[in-house]
Parts: sequence; structure tokens; C-alpha cells
Amino acid sequence: MKKSRKILFISLLVICIIAINIGVYLQFFKGAKKENKEEYQLQIEHLEGEFDTIFRNEFDSQNNSISNLTKIDINKELVYTLNKKEETKQGEYKINVNIPAINIKNAKIEEYNKKIQNIFESKLNNILNQKQSNIIYTVDYEAYLNSNILSLVIRATLKEDNNPQREIVQTFNYNISTNQEVLLNELIQIKGLSQNYVADTIRTRIEKENKQAEELQNIIGQMMYKRDINSDIYKINNTNTYFLGKDNYLYILYPYGNSNYTSEVDIIVL
Repeated sequence: MKKSRKILFISLLVICIIAINIGVYLQFFKGAKKENKEEYQLQIEHLEGEFDTIFRNEFDSQNNSISNLTKIDINKELVYTLNKKEETKQGEYKINVNIPAINIKNAKIEEYNKKIQNIFESKLNNILNQKQSNIIYTVDYEAYLNSNILSLVIRATLKEDNNPQREIVQTFNYNISTNQEVLLNELIQIKGLSQNYVADTIRTRIEKENKQAEELQNIIGQMMYKRDINSDIYKINNTNTYFLGKDNYLYILYPYGNSNYTSEVDIIVL
């Protein structure tokens, strides 16, 4: 009888110790998970806040190999500055542009390069060749290679006379292995995210930005850019400005200056 009680006591003691250890582990795990989530959120907020600083007019391979690619010019980077011009003409314009080109021999890339020329180079030529006044025009870019995904983001700021300043952003995403354009839903898959999660994140951010704009307008009495939170432009299939940045972070952008006189850009990093 005494032996049975002793065995029962030891068994209960072992069970208690195991339960305590499990409790401590779960508490630690939950705490670590919460801490990691908070650190991740802080990093996301940092990247969104530092968006302006990424434009260094460089290609960042992040140590990914590009040896199998056929370049147009073997002496140049995969993405390089095709046209750099800095010039000021008093009373007419002030320009500082770095217009890139993608250095891959491929029909799709040729299409990209023509689009870059049509948007950014054409505006530069118009400014230089036509009689205009008080124009400020800048163009900068950054390119990244994450595994087999090449991403290029180009940003221009344009101030024409008394019009509000515009911020124009174009992005290009290309799979160097399949030689195809990469769509946003493909990048979402690569990131291991669900479309519902991304759609909810976009909606929450746009609602937040719109609310802040309304509150600021009420405080300062100045018209702020108003978003139509129900617009189809925020649907994933309609979102066309996005790229994979440094360390595989996915940037989703809504640059309203692409079609309006505004410098407002909503930036979502995932």
C-alpha cells in the first residue's frame, strides 16, 4: 500500500512538473510570438516611412546570380542610368533626372524600356524644347533582384508653374527565369500571403489614410486629397504599381499623381 502511494505521489509530481514546464514554454512562446509580431510591425512602419530614401539610382542584385542572362550591353549593369541630366535655366526650368534602362535582350524588356522613354524621357524633351516657365522635374529609380524576380521602381516629381506638384511612380516586375512579367497576385503567392489578407490590409490602410486626410482638412481648413475608398482601383487585380524591394519586402503603391495633380502616394509594405 505504501509503495503504491509512493508511486502515485511520484507520478503526480512528474505530471505537475511537466504541466508547469508546458505552461512556461507556452507563455514564453506566446511572448516571443507577440514580440516578433511587434518587431515586424515596427520594421514595416519604418520601411513605409523611409520610402523616399530608397531612390539611389542603382541596381541591387542582393548577391543573386545574373550570369545566365543575355545583356544588351555586357559592360553595363542589369539596370543602369541611360540618361542623366542636371540643368537649371533661370525662369524656365530646373531638372535633375536619372532615367534608367533595363539591360536584358528580350521583347518584353524592350516594351518596358519604350514605356520608360515615353513617360519620363518624353517629358524631359518637352521641357527642354518648349517655351515654358517655372518647371521643376526630377526622376530617380532603384532596382532590386530577389531570387529570380527583377523589380524596378521609378519616381518622378513634377512642378509646373502654379499647378500642385505631382508625384508619378511606375514599376516593372520581371521573372528572369521565365522571361515573363510578374503580376501582383504572383508576388503575393511568392510571399506566402493570402489574397484576402492583402485585400483587407489595403482596405484598412486606405480607410485610415482617408480618415487622417479628413481630420487634417478639418484642422487646417485646407483641401486634402480625398480617396474613394470604394473604388475598384484598390482591388488586387486592378493594382498595377508594386515591386519587390530589398530583402523581399513587397511594396504596393497607389500614386495618385499618375493621373492627378497631387503628390499623395499610399504605401503598403508586406
